[in-house]
Amino acid sequence: MILGLSSYTFGWAVGVPGYAPTRPLDEHGLLGRCREHGVKLLQIGDNLPLHTFDEARLDLLARRAASEGVRLEIGARCLTLGNVQAYAAIARRLGAKLIRFVIDDAEYHPTPEAVSMCWVKAYRC
Repeated sequence: MILGLSSYTFGWAVGVPGYAPTRPLDEHGLLGRCREHGVKLLQIGDNLPLHTFDEARLDLLARRAASEGVRLEIGARCLTLGNVQAYAAIARRLGAKLIRFVIDDAEYHPTPEAVSMCWVKAYRC
């Protein structure tokens, strides 16, 4: 087991719907917290949506995490084939070995069959 932090560990500092801090904690602030606490794992969840980052920002995150010896894991919301494919590409770019998905969101509530089919299709890609 490896001890780590998550963007949800500092949810209020990152920001939650309806509450945006004056200076939100970003991915670099989270890496700084990993260093402060001596942990080597950071999971960036859907409260810091990586699909909104441009390539340069993702590459900088990957380089900094690697230079600090911090393993990355990622998380997303809304389990669709397109999101799985997008986050698989982000995981490869960041060297992340784990992707965590919250299946639904406020406007997306798939059936169990749709969830199963999404994983089957994603596995074949």
